[in-house]
Amino acid sequence: MARILNLAIEHDLIKFNCCDLYQFEYDRKMNLVYLEPFEIEKLQSQYLQHPTLVRIRDLFVFCCFTGLGHSDMQNFDANKHIVTGYDQNAWINIKRKKTNQESILPLLDPAKNILEKYAYQLPKISNQKFNQYLKQLFRVCKIDKEITTHSARKTFGMLMHNEYGVAKETVSRMLGHTSVKTTEAWYCKTDMRKIGKDMAVVVADTQKPVLVRVY
Repeated sequence: MARILNLAIEHDLIKFNCCDLYQFEYDRKMNLVYLEPFEIEKLQSQYLQHPTLVRIRDLFVFCCFTGLGHSDMQNFDANKHIVTGYDQNAWINIKRKKTNQESILPLLDPAKNILEKYAYQLPKISNQKFNQYLKQLFRVCKIDKEITTHSARKTFGMLMHNEYGVAKETVSRMLGHTSVKTTEAWYCKTDMRKIGKDMAVVVADTQKPVLVRVY
């Protein structure tokens, strides 16, 4: 809207931008819904009878340990997107469909195990159906969160940074973001667990008794 009004001013169609008379404020709520490590373990260990729910869980966990969104996960081709890294181990290298940015990271064992389970051909399912089954899956697992397919990417960001201490810049690169600001705002908040780990040495040092010299 602002651009249109400014163009109108440039072409002498209007004298000024009327929006300049007002100051708009809005509250941008951060929607950072993700799984904690113990919830991931609960999800992985839950006994499921329905084969579809088993597949949904596998796909969701795969995304939690790769950071891939639904469309990139569904387009995942092991022959194209698994490469040999500098360390001679398997890495994922894929360009995100949404931004065309490269996402690159080591192929972690939880994701590798799921690929092997499905002979490196992940099941196909629409995003709408995926979200519907996720609601059912999390009811069965008794995890009370409004989880969607995109929550797996947020889980990956939080898990890598807070549980494993990966720098936000690295997490941003693995997620294929164009800016680390996006990562910080929506995918990678420093929580108390991370602060505690970083400060453990300081806490231990400050708890040492002070030696008082007697002269």
